Amino acid sequence: MSRDQLAPQVLKALLAMKPGEVSDLIQIDQALTIVRLKEHTPAGKAKFADVKAQLQKELQQNKTNQIRSALDKKLRQNAKIEEL
Repeated sequence: MSRDQLAPQVLKALLAMKPGEVSDLIQIDQALTIVRLKEHTPAGKAKFADVKAQLQKELQQNKTNQIRSALDKKLRQNAKIEEL
C-alpha cells in the first residue's frame, strides 16, 4: 500500500518496524488493529532488461487470450445445433 492510504498511526508504527515484525495494538478511531510489515520495497524504476522477460510473457498471454476469445465468438456465431 502507498503511504497516503495508511492512517497516520499505522504509518508511524510501520516506519519503526523491520520486515517480519508485528506491531502492538494500534487504535484508529474506535477500531483496534495490528499490522505486520511483510516487506519494504523502496519506490523506483526497474530497468527494462530486468522486466523484459516478464513483459513479453504478459503480452503473449494477453494476445493469446484475445485470439481465443475472438475464435470462441466466431465459432459460437457459426455453430449449428441440431436436436434429434
